[in-house]
Amino acid sequence: NMIKNNKIMLYNNDFAVKLYNNYKNYYNIIDNFNFIDNYYSNYNDFIKFKNNLIFTDTKSLDDWINIKTLSFKFNKIYYDQYSEYPIFIKLKFDEKNTEYDYFMIQHVQDNDLERALNVCNDWNNLKINRGFYSNKINKDIKYNIYSLSKNILSLLSDEYIKSDNIIINKKINEYYSLLK
Repeated sequence: NMIKNNKIMLYNNDFAVKLYNNYKNYYNIIDNFNFIDNYYSNYNDFIKFKNNLIFTDTKSLDDWINIKTLSFKFNKIYYDQYSEYPIFIKLKFDEKNTEYDYFMIQHVQDNDLERALNVCNDWNNLKINRGFYSNKINKDIKYNIYSLSKNILSLLSDEYIKSDNIIINKKINEYYSLLK
């Protein structure tokens, strides 16, 4: 809970100033702020929960991803096709792009396109990963399908559709959600 004793805990000063500026005309907000620097800046500042990971900097995330990508052999996805857990990886869009980004690949039950689309849609709109057992999506949404080879994504259709919903097609009728 971020609100305690009529105080709002925010993750940095910039966010506090933006929040203040957005709401000062609508609410009676006190103009003084108290900032605590370096709060939640090291591992011991966080509450530990089972099955949660804490990354305090980019290096710790990179190190973890390098360990997790050992399950990627010969630049192909080799993992239990029935795995419920997502895989984290650094990828880039097309060979011309020099920038890699972090992504999460979520496998879905029955390799189903509608389930993969539901995972993408909820991730992009709600930041919730519905995971392996996601329901099938019950509405039409825009999406792009990519192939993945050597950590490079390549658009499979002739035309790009403006959409954050990205599907990986490993082989015919086998789909994964790509979450950023």
